[in-house]
Amino acid sequence: MKFAKCCNPLPGDDIIGFVTRGYGVSIHKKDCPNVPACYESSEQQARWVSTKWASNMVKETFQSTIEVTSQNRSGFLADLSVLLNTLRITVNAFIAREQKDGSLSFQVTVTINDLAQLDFVIAQIKKIPDVIRVQRTNG
Repeated sequence: MKFAKCCNPLPGDDIIGFVTRGYGVSIHKKDCPNVPACYESSEQQARWVSTKWASNMVKETFQSTIEVTSQNRSGFLADLSVLLNTLRITVNAFIAREQKDGSLSFQVTVTINDLAQLDFVIAQIKKIPDVIRVQRTNG
Protein backbone atom coordinates (compact mmCIF):
# COMPACT_ATOMS: atom_id res chain seq x y z
CA MET A 1 0.00 0.00 0.00
CA LYS A 2 1.14 3.55 -0.72
CA PHE A 3 -0.40 6.99 -0.42
CA ALA A 4 -0.97 8.81 -3.70
CA LYS A 5 1.20 11.90 -4.15
CA CYS A 6 -1.45 13.58 -6.32
CA CYS A 7 -3.80 14.21 -3.38
CA ASN A 8 -1.82 13.31 -0.20
CA PRO A 9 -4.66 11.71 1.80
CA LEU A 10 -4.66 12.25 5.57
CA PRO A 11 -6.37 10.20 8.29
CA GLY A 12 -9.89 11.60 8.42
CA ASP A 13 -10.20 12.07 4.64
CA ASP A 14 -12.66 9.91 2.73
CA ILE A 15 -10.43 7.53 0.79
CA ILE A 16 -10.54 4.91 -1.96
CA GLY A 17 -7.91 2.40 -3.11
CA PHE A 18 -6.69 1.63 -6.60
CA VAL A 19 -5.04 -1.72 -7.28
CA THR A 20 -1.96 -0.86 -9.31
CA ARG A 21 0.02 -3.19 -11.53
CA GLY A 22 3.03 -4.27 -9.52
CA TYR A 23 2.90 -1.63 -6.77
CA GLY A 24 0.02 -2.77 -4.53
CA VAL A 25 -2.85 -0.49 -3.61
CA SER A 26 -2.55 3.27 -4.05
CA ILE A 27 -4.72 5.24 -1.59
CA HIS A 28 -6.42 8.40 -2.91
CA LYS A 29 -8.82 10.95 -1.44
CA LYS A 30 -12.26 10.26 -2.90
CA ASP A 31 -12.34 13.81 -4.26
CA CYS A 32 -8.90 13.49 -5.89
CA PRO A 33 -8.92 14.78 -9.48
CA ASN A 34 -7.51 11.43 -10.62
CA VAL A 35 -10.34 9.34 -9.15
CA PRO A 36 -13.48 10.30 -11.13
CA ALA A 37 -11.98 9.85 -14.59
CA CYS A 38 -10.64 6.38 -13.86
CA TYR A 39 -13.45 5.18 -11.61
CA GLU A 40 -16.15 5.78 -14.19
CA SER A 41 -14.17 3.89 -16.85
CA SER A 42 -15.66 0.40 -17.10
CA GLU A 43 -12.19 -0.97 -17.90
CA GLN A 44 -10.69 0.39 -14.64
CA GLN A 45 -13.70 0.22 -12.33
CA ALA A 46 -12.86 -3.28 -11.00
CA ARG A 47 -9.47 -2.00 -9.82
CA TRP A 48 -11.01 0.52 -7.40
CA VAL A 49 -11.55 -0.91 -3.90
CA SER A 50 -13.42 0.43 -0.93
CA THR A 51 -11.02 1.53 1.83
CA LYS A 52 -11.14 3.20 5.21
CA TRP A 53 -8.64 4.20 7.85
CA ALA A 54 -7.83 1.35 10.25
CA SER A 55 -8.38 3.49 13.34
CA ASN A 56 -8.12 7.01 14.65
CA MET A 57 -4.87 5.99 16.34
CA VAL A 58 -2.70 6.16 13.21
CA LYS A 59 0.90 6.64 14.35
CA GLU A 60 2.34 7.64 10.99
CA THR A 61 2.96 11.25 9.95
CA PHE A 62 2.02 12.72 6.59
CA GLN A 63 3.02 15.70 4.49
CA SER A 64 0.39 18.18 3.43
CA THR A 65 0.68 21.49 1.57
CA ILE A 66 -1.17 24.61 2.65
CA GLU A 67 -1.56 27.66 0.41
CA VAL A 68 -1.69 30.98 2.25
CA THR A 69 -2.56 34.28 0.57
CA SER A 70 -1.99 37.50 2.48
CA GLN A 71 -1.60 41.22 2.10
CA ASN A 72 2.01 42.20 1.49
CA ARG A 73 3.24 43.62 4.75
CA SER A 74 6.48 43.70 6.65
CA GLY A 75 6.66 40.94 9.24
CA PHE A 76 4.06 38.59 7.78
CA LEU A 77 6.57 35.84 7.07
CA ALA A 78 7.89 36.15 10.63
CA ASP A 79 4.34 35.89 12.02
CA LEU A 80 3.67 32.74 9.97
CA SER A 81 6.99 31.16 10.97
CA VAL A 82 6.52 31.92 14.66
CA LEU A 83 3.01 30.45 14.60
CA LEU A 84 4.14 27.20 12.95
CA ASN A 85 7.02 26.93 15.43
CA THR A 86 4.68 27.57 18.37
CA LEU A 87 2.37 24.82 17.12
CA ARG A 88 5.44 22.54 16.76
CA ILE A 89 4.74 21.98 13.07
CA THR A 90 7.67 20.79 10.98
CA VAL A 91 8.03 22.72 7.72
CA ASN A 92 9.34 20.56 4.87
CA ALA A 93 9.14 23.08 2.02
CA PHE A 94 8.28 26.74 1.66
CA ILE A 95 7.67 28.77 -1.50
CA ALA A 96 6.77 32.47 -1.42
CA ARG A 97 5.69 34.62 -4.37
CA GLU A 98 4.40 38.13 -4.84
CA GLN A 99 1.24 38.15 -6.97
CA LYS A 100 0.41 40.68 -9.70
CA ASP A 101 -2.12 42.36 -7.38
CA GLY A 102 0.60 42.92 -4.74
CA SER A 103 -0.57 40.18 -2.38
CA LEU A 104 1.73 37.39 -1.21
CA SER A 105 1.22 33.69 -1.89
CA PHE A 106 2.91 31.03 0.24
CA GLN A 107 2.92 27.28 -0.29
CA VAL A 108 3.98 25.59 2.92
CA THR A 109 4.47 21.81 3.07
CA VAL A 110 4.22 20.58 6.65
CA THR A 111 4.39 17.30 8.54
CA ILE A 112 1.00 16.55 10.06
CA ASN A 113 -0.65 13.68 11.97
CA ASP A 114 -4.18 13.80 10.59
CA LEU A 115 -6.95 15.92 9.10
CA ALA A 116 -8.00 17.30 12.50
CA GLN A 117 -4.50 18.66 13.14
CA LEU A 118 -4.35 20.15 9.65
CA ASP A 119 -7.73 21.84 10.14
CA PHE A 120 -6.49 23.28 13.45
CA VAL A 121 -3.30 24.64 11.84
CA ILE A 122 -5.34 26.22 9.02
CA ALA A 123 -7.70 27.83 11.55
CA GLN A 124 -4.73 29.29 13.46
CA ILE A 125 -3.12 30.67 10.29
CA LYS A 126 -6.42 32.39 9.42
CA LYS A 127 -6.07 34.38 12.67
CA ILE A 128 -2.82 36.05 11.54
CA PRO A 129 -3.53 39.68 10.62
CA ASP A 130 -3.77 40.39 6.87
CA VAL A 131 -4.48 36.77 5.85
CA ILE A 132 -6.80 36.71 2.83
CA ARG A 133 -7.19 32.97 2.28
CA VAL A 134 -5.83 29.66 3.60
CA GLN A 135 -6.52 26.31 1.94
CA ARG A 136 -5.15 22.82 1.63
CA THR A 137 -3.78 22.02 -1.81
CA ASN A 138 -4.22 18.70 -3.60
CA GLY A 139 -0.56 18.07 -4.19
